[in-house]
Amino acid sequence: MDCVVDLSFSAGWFQPSQAHAEGERLLKSHLNGDVSLVCPSIWSCETLNLLATGFRRGTLTEEQADMGLDLLNALHVRIDESHSDMVRTRLHRFARQFKLTAYDAAYLELADRLQIPLFTRDDDLLDAAKSRNLSVTLPK
Repeated sequence: MDCVVDLSFSAGWFQPSQAHAEGERLLKSHLNGDVSLVCPSIWSCETLNLLATGFRRGTLTEEQADMGLDLLNALHVRIDESHSDMVRTRLHRFARQFKLTAYDAAYLELADRLQIPLFTRDDDLLDAAKSRNLSVTLPK
């Protein structure tokens, strides 16, 4: 199964204070080869920012931040770098329609275009995904 995951859902993989059971379950499913992760290119930058910010604020040690980078590199997430006129138009439309940031709209647009589940803990993005009839829960 392919799915889109945003940083609000995956942050706990890199920042222990943000861990949650569903995120851990998705990570295990991915590492077992049961789930493939697909993300817009912004996800990598957001994750790197989480590591850098965590280190700066003292919520991650240098070793933990480096381990987070190692995990990021080992995850083999498929990064979608589509920036066509059509994708930009859809991003713009979704951001306006659902009152999302362009960053959040990128996750919605990708999941909608590929017609795959979107995993997020952001309520506005979750509502938008549901309104697009996208799955937002992990199968048991």
